[in-house]
Amino acid sequence: MHPYAILILPVVKLRTLVLVALAFLSITAGCSRSGTKPRSTAIASSYPPYEALIRSFWDAFNHYDLEKCMTVFEPVYSETKRAGVEADMKHFEQGRMLGVKLVVDSVSPLATLADGTLEARIVLKISPRGLSDDRYLIYNFVVLNGVWWISRQYDDPLKTPPGSKPENLKAESVSSGEVRLTWENKSTRATGVRLERASDRGFKNDYFIVDLPKDTTAFTDTGVKPGITYYYRLYAFNAAGASDPTSRLEVKVPPS
Repeated sequence: MHPYAILILPVVKLRTLVLVALAFLSITAGCSRSGTKPRSTAIASSYPPYEALIRSFWDAFNHYDLEKCMTVFEPVYSETKRAGVEADMKHFEQGRMLGVKLVVDSVSPLATLADGTLEARIVLKISPRGLSDDRYLIYNFVVLNGVWWISRQYDDPLKTPPGSKPENLKAESVSSGEVRLTWENKSTRATGVRLERASDRGFKNDYFIVDLPKDTTAFTDTGVKPGITYYYRLYAFNAAGASDPTSRLEVKVPPS
């Protein structure tokens, strides 16, 4: 497979995000170390059909063309995917991600899965600048009547960190012997939630850590001492890493 470029967009006007797609389509394989000119995009037809589908999707995405994005997906899957693609597109347009680092390294040879579909693992890393929401995507494909379609696009669970951190961490109740904490989980890729507690802001003294199932939204800490101030924070995690922590929550345990 052809290696791709590493692209970094500065924080500029939103519409210049289109440059991601333009640079994405200009492959470094056409440039030698001696500085020859890149090959014409006219050779795009020489790429494997599944790779062309991926390129077409990202070109349409960075032009905010939802309908064209949907044309690369297998028709039944397209309808289930539409809302998610539209939400991601609005996320860019509304200015919450003003710069993006896009790294496309390689596409694996196609493999046939047990259900007869085809899979190519593409190392496609999308990094919103200033955020921790790096993503690595895997694509599945089907061929229907000689036409290629993307039948599934999903995050590589071993490479894509959970991204979104838990929110609204608060002490629901506090007594001299326990602190009950609640929060909201925002990550759809997390496999667990990690809670840390300490009696200092640096999380060194009286340090306590517990890993909880991903859907957990409450925990009662019965290891606290009366009259002590404790600090709590949360992470979402999976096999690829952890999210940013929540802000520290300071809790003063009343005396007994």
